[in-house]
Amino acid sequence: MYLISSSCAHRFVGYLEEEAVKTYTHCIKELDEGKLPHWTNLNAPQDAIKYWGLDQNAKFRDVLIAVRADECMHREVNHHFADINPESPVEQEKVTQLENCIGEAERLAQQLSLIHI
Repeated sequence: MYLISSSCAHRFVGYLEEEAVKTYTHCIKELDEGKLPHWTNLNAPQDAIKYWGLDQNAKFRDVLIAVRADECMHREVNHHFADINPESPVEQEKVTQLENCIGEAERLAQQLSLIHI
């Protein structure tokens, strides 16, 4: 798909990432409501603790929050790439726009990490 249309591929991935954010949000909500009892006291895997820099006492819920924040960032970056005309030369303005997009995605991800559903 990327070879046919990079913009279409990035847009598609952006939409997949949007659905992932919704899915992780739903899982966190279900967990908080006690509907996923097997996950309630499940410890975070050591690989997840290391990868996302979580506390050593992190629970699986903390992993879900970190993954959701990652998906949020991926969504923003892919939608940004979908908006770029691949035929246009790379200009400093476009690099700055990408840096701003990544900064905004990081802020959104941070907000999602702080939200307690």
